[in-house]
Parts: sequence; C-alpha cells; structure tokens
Amino acid sequence: RRALLVVIDGLDELAEERPSIVDYLPRASMMPPEVTLLVTSRRQEELPAWLREKTGTLQDAQLRRIDLNDADYVALMDDYAGSRLGKKLVRDESLLKTLRDRSDGRFLYFAFLVQRLKDGDLKAEDIGKLADPEHLVPQYLDALRQRYANTAAGDLIQRVLLWMTAAEEAYA
Repeated sequence: RRALLVVIDGLDELAEERPSIVDYLPRASMMPPEVTLLVTSRRQEELPAWLREKTGTLQDAQLRRIDLNDADYVALMDDYAGSRLGKKLVRDESLLKTLRDRSDGRFLYFAFLVQRLKDGDLKAEDIGKLADPEHLVPQYLDALRQRYANTAAGDLIQRVLLWMTAAEEAYA
C-alpha cells in the first residue's frame, strides 16, 4: 500500500454552514495507518466558538502547534530572513526577534517585513515602531496598497480582493 497525504488548508476560513468539511473529518483513530490528514488553521483560541466545537473530532489526533515556541519554525524564519537579507543583518539576533514578534510569528507577515527591509522601505530601527500584532492586518493591507498603488500588480490584487469579498457576501 502507498501512503496518502490529504491536506486541508485554512480550516479557520470556513463559513458557518451545515454541513461543512469539518463535519466529515474522521477521528485519527479511524484513519488507516497509511493515510495522513494534515489540517492547517489559526490557533484554537482564535477560532469561532462553532468551529472550536466541531474540531473536537481532531482531539485524538497528533497535534503540532507551530509558533514562536517551536525551535524548528524559528530556525526556518531566521533562515528565510538570512537568504533574503544576507548574513550581516541576520546576525543581529535582536532584529530577528523583533521581526518575529512584530509578525506575531505568522510567516506571511514575517516575509512581508523582511521584503520591506530588503527593498529599503522599512528601516531596521523602525521595526519596533510598527503596530502591535493585533493591529497588523490593517497595517499589512495599507502597506500593500501603498506599495502596489497604480501598478498592474496592484490592479490585479484589487480585483482579486473585490472578487473574494463579493463571493463571501454571496454565501453569507
């Protein structure tokens, strides 16, 4: 028999509807040994109450929380920054820690901050002045808007976001 990996990414993005994919997730003990189910989501405490209840079926599964307490994940983030910024900046552990903290350990935001440093539109000494992690999304979107304003990429991003918003409203 061959191994099978089933990936369900963004479980936290589900709209509350019945039935949903979460209703069909089997308990880990019911899965054949050659099948691995990989489910990604935001932290359990960030999920809406209805989804926290439904993910109870995953409680017998092997869970791995990937965050800033995971040494492998932190090393991955640091390696990423090193590959983009060069070894000079990356040797500054306080800079890396500030980047990780300001991104709340979320790789997308971390990569965005690293890219801004690389491009020169964010200075290392200004990272500490960035918004706290709970206010990061609006700041991230504003920075994207400024960065890509009046460009073909910006037009595409805007169209995709509008399409996603319209689709979400249609199914709300």
